[in-house]
Amino acid sequence: MNARRSNDSSLIGKPVAVIEIGSSSIRMMVASIDKTGHENIMDFLSQTLMLGNNTFTTGSIPTADTEECIKALRHFKAVLDEYGIVDRLHIRVVATTAVREAFNREAFSDRVFIATGFQVEILDEVDIARLMYLSWRSNFSREKDYSRETIIVEVGGGNTDLLHMSSGQVDSAQTYRLGSLRLRKSIEAAKVSIARQRELIEAQVRQTVDQICRRTTVKSTCRIIGLGGDMRFAMDHAEGSEKKKSLQKLSLEDLRELVDKLLSMSVNETALHYHITFSDAETLGPSLLFYLRLAEAFCIKFLSAGDVSIRHGMLIELARSTTWAEDFRDQVLLPALEVGRKYQFDESHGMFVAKTSSTIFKALVSEHKLDSRWELVLHVSALLHDIGTYISTRSHHKHSMYIIRNTELFGFTRQDILIAALVARYHRHSTPRPVHEGYSDLPRDERLIVGKLAAILRVADSLDSARKQRLKGLECRIENGTFVVSSHFGGDTTLERLSISAKGTYFTEIYGLPIVLKAGDRS
Repeated sequence: MNARRSNDSSLIGKPVAVIEIGSSSIRMMVASIDKTGHENIMDFLSQTLMLGNNTFTTGSIPTADTEECIKALRHFKAVLDEYGIVDRLHIRVVATTAVREAFNREAFSDRVFIATGFQVEILDEVDIARLMYLSWRSNFSREKDYSRETIIVEVGGGNTDLLHMSSGQVDSAQTYRLGSLRLRKSIEAAKVSIARQRELIEAQVRQTVDQICRRTTVKSTCRIIGLGGDMRFAMDHAEGSEKKKSLQKLSLEDLRELVDKLLSMSVNETALHYHITFSDAETLGPSLLFYLRLAEAFCIKFLSAGDVSIRHGMLIELARSTTWAEDFRDQVLLPALEVGRKYQFDESHGMFVAKTSSTIFKALVSEHKLDSRWELVLHVSALLHDIGTYISTRSHHKHSMYIIRNTELFGFTRQDILIAALVARYHRHSTPRPVHEGYSDLPRDERLIVGKLAAILRVADSLDSARKQRLKGLECRIENGTFVVSSHFGGDTTLERLSISAKGTYFTEIYGLPIVLKAGDRS
């Protein structure tokens, strides 16, 4: 979960900047975001930078390309100085597939930091999915058909990213190793005619579209929204594109005519004909062919597009000073809840333990010093900690770990899922040991996180030992070197106290705080 360091003060209404280092260009957007999420774009700069040319063929970023990137960033920095944007908390610099796949990405990031002071954040597939969702929500949620089943797609230089939305919720997030620049470079290496190039592009596009169709089940007639510059180019240059609120509509017939024209020309001919850069001309044909074949596969007559990219999601996160906005948090928790129901878990118990875990986490911020994204991992782990009983009650904590570890959870990387699985595994019986599978492979800082979160989960689980959610209105606080849990429940809490005594030992080992349960008393 590649999240930014959270900042207490909101940047709502203040000028901020986001810079995206992509596969074929580097772009900067300067804007301010108001309380309603509306963007006031103040400036937009773009410069061709073909990092993907080498990453997708040799696996590394040459020194010359790194220096070209630095040159562009220094220019952007001078522009930001003119706007008075000098605080690094007001600037976010990210890199996508071309940098992520380069084996010398750390050296690239270090060189950029030394030369410019910009800390490059390398986005993974989970980050892209989150930013696509935020961009969609902030720009299209005012549409009257906001809840309509929607497939949101962006064909980048290296990968194609897809979100399947239904009733305003994320059904799935998918990434495919098909990018317009990557595809073009692989075809050019074959040194074949333009006609043969199209055949090879068609074959790879259809293969990816077939994969998407197998993984995406639509329940009704859906719409496809294309993000990115290639779709905006199609809207501007195809006949019959229709402007409708924040979205433009384009018929497949018009798109098909444009694609045929583009793929009949060489890259040089395309650049000259449309007065665009060579780098833009390289990606247009393969990208738009993909959108065309995807729409055909889902029997859609019109494609939609808006002037939106992941940079809009980046602006929202930067303005809010967090990558875990409440609306995105809901997109993570709802699928997790469905996982629990699939395995017939005790939903009331899971919900209580998850809520209580979050309460304890927030009360211990000064002790564990973990940011809010780990509270979300803990919440999901607590929600699903008992799903292993679906397999067997015996050693169900180990079964819970297995199920969670082998489940896709929207918004979580594989490493996040492993940590959530380990935390669930340690909700009872043994505490973490260096020889345990999964745990032994973690770096030291993540082993510490597992311990901190597991200690909290053990206490939260103890507070519902009777599985009746009796302790209503729980409050937690640190008081005179003791962790105090208060509830207005006035009944017998012997079972909970015994459970805390048994399972709370690990909590005291981790946090150095004995636990006291005060029931029927708020003093």
